Amino acid sequence: MKKIFMLLMTFLLMISCGGDKKSGGDAGGDGKEVTLRFSWWGGDERHEKTLQVIKLFEEKNPGVKIKAEYSGWTGHYEKITTQMAGGTAADIMQVNHNWLDAFSKDGNGYYDLNQMAEQLHLDNYSKEELAKTTIDGKLNAIPVGITAKEFYYNSNTFQKAGLEIPKTWDELFNAGKVFKEKLGDDYYPMQANAEYAFQTMLYYLEQKTGKPFINDQKQINYTEEELTEGMKFFERLVSEHVLVPLPVKLSAGNVPLNEDVNWIKGKYAGVYEWDSSVEKYQGTLEEGQQLVVGEFPTLDGAAKENAALVKVSLAFAINKKSKNPEMAAKFIDFMLNDPEAVEILGLSRGIPSSKAAQDVLKGKDMLKGLSYEGYLKMQASQGFGLSTLVEHSKFKELYNSTFEELGYGKITAEQAAKKLLTDGNDILASITR
Repeated sequence: MKKIFMLLMTFLLMISCGGDKKSGGDAGGDGKEVTLRFSWWGGDERHEKTLQVIKLFEEKNPGVKIKAEYSGWTGHYEKITTQMAGGTAADIMQVNHNWLDAFSKDGNGYYDLNQMAEQLHLDNYSKEELAKTTIDGKLNAIPVGITAKEFYYNSNTFQKAGLEIPKTWDELFNAGKVFKEKLGDDYYPMQANAEYAFQTMLYYLEQKTGKPFINDQKQINYTEEELTEGMKFFERLVSEHVLVPLPVKLSAGNVPLNEDVNWIKGKYAGVYEWDSSVEKYQGTLEEGQQLVVGEFPTLDGAAKENAALVKVSLAFAINKKSKNPEMAAKFIDFMLNDPEAVEILGLSRGIPSSKAAQDVLKGKDMLKGLSYEGYLKMQASQGFGLSTLVEHSKFKELYNSTFEELGYGKITAEQAAKKLLTDGNDILASITR
């Protein structure tokens, strides 16, 4: 009898020990605590809301800890570059869209998230959006949001000029003439720096030719003649008083476009800006002035009308060396699709790509404002998208210097086109090897 009693006690003890091993919940069957590192950049609002979501996730997943590693934008890329090279990057990373080419040229730099399709609820995202973060068939990251270049205008200044918001390039050129005649030489319908001038040219050339700027062979897709036409289009915008000349623009100092005193006062009445960044332009306008989202200007004889420049604003990736990719995927899905998490994060990372997240925010009346209005216009006007290669630091340096030289009259449109084509293809070849 005593022997039977001892066997029974041993059996109960085994059950008890087994139960203790499972007490870590999602931490895993071995009862060990799981710690995942999560790195991101942003401002105070993004930091505070992300930390709230991390706390909520940990409460719902006992035994799982998310170690937050966050900073501002300045220096973050350099930090990640060092970590990726040294194999010390976080398990979960917020990544910029052009980092995929920098760290995963063949698609093997990050964990292939196609392997986590169910956990990540990939059906919440369009095929087009997922394609933007897919390299060689491998889904390197989940797009958190999509942003597009939009035409935004100061409605008060256009009313002052007696004009409707332009819907075509012809109407925009006419606005340049009217602004000069009715408001004066220091009023312009649009302003731009060298980078935004280059992007305006890309929009025009995609309309005109029906082709993307970068082809599948990762080379510039336009001929020297087509690029020359694009450069001359930029010169026409300047000569016909649509666009503030670069020498005039830079005479005010190297200040952000939204902080230029002429923008603040409404003298520069338009900007071609990413919809995810437009709120800061409204925020600096003098009281009583209102910014509105315009139409994408149409072009007579266009080969392709839908040419909006679109890119992934930012994305979430998993380190391919992470020891807990399943839990990392669960955390990403929680941030992007859990109703409580979505409400907490709001628009701190822009308009979300996830349909589930958008439904939550719509239900809470949180999807509104200039960014969202621009996002809706973009949905019907998407072009081929902006290649991540275009935003490589070497390529940026090339097109900025080219447009500055052209804007200052140091080179001709023909010379600018040749420089962009020749040097651009050399740079593309070097960064895609």
